[in-house]
Amino acid sequence: MTNSHTSSPGESDRTAIYNQLAETCGSEMSAERASAEAMPEDQEYQKLITKGSRLRELMMVDPSEDLKSKFHEYTDLGKWGYVQNHFRNSALTKIDTILEDICVQLESADDFGDNDVTNHDHSESVEVEGFIVAYDNHSPRSCLRNDATQPLPDLRFWSDVAYLQWLSRAEPDSDLRYVLRYDVVNDTTLNLVQNLEDRHSLSLSEWPGKTYESGSQEFDAFLGTPNGSSTAYMLVQRKEELGHKTVEKITVFRTNAWEVMLLFHIGYVEVHTDDQ
Repeated sequence: MTNSHTSSPGESDRTAIYNQLAETCGSEMSAERASAEAMPEDQEYQKLITKGSRLRELMMVDPSEDLKSKFHEYTDLGKWGYVQNHFRNSALTKIDTILEDICVQLESADDFGDNDVTNHDHSESVEVEGFIVAYDNHSPRSCLRNDATQPLPDLRFWSDVAYLQWLSRAEPDSDLRYVLRYDVVNDTTLNLVQNLEDRHSLSLSEWPGKTYESGSQEFDAFLGTPNGSSTAYMLVQRKEELGHKTVEKITVFRTNAWEVMLLFHIGYVEVHTDDQ
């Protein structure tokens, strides 16, 4: 971990970026089955790039009270009506090669070991050593879409629920290094993949797939999707708890002809002192 000062926006710029993103990112990050807006593909692509680049800036800026989440305790899940269920981690069997390639510990599917599968109501994740696997995610909003009379809980965003699940399972010195969005079903993300395949010469394959480095247009576009923004927003809000981290690259791949996965590689923000 290196300490430094990043060339980041000033306080007023940071606040403006945050205020602009707070509502749009907040609502989208938990709507894992939200449909893409009806607009031309190029316009939608540019919109995702713009949003992703702003999130990238927010991950880089120094920690700020303005950016912190108000949920800090694992018990907050129960307070807002989330019920915990445990499942065997057999879901990891499809990604054992990935875990082995990036040197993450993988226990037997018949033994919880260090890998615990936790379900809280509508958001499931698997906490492996340094690794969160998010799958079968349904936000309260999507589950209540046929009953507009029901109020939404304050604790409703994936970034908060996933972090609190991580908090309940991870060791105090655990270092979050990867987030895998497993079998993506979000229309915005899938439409982006289709757009890149059709118009930008992407030929998406099975693991190791295609990796986009931070700063590329494709990276920003994937970061701007609900699957990407929720991961970025967790890092933005949890700099004190997780460390000052950013998404360094995004790997996109298939597990078969149709299932899409996104692997977010997470690292510490490299800081440069004034005399460097």
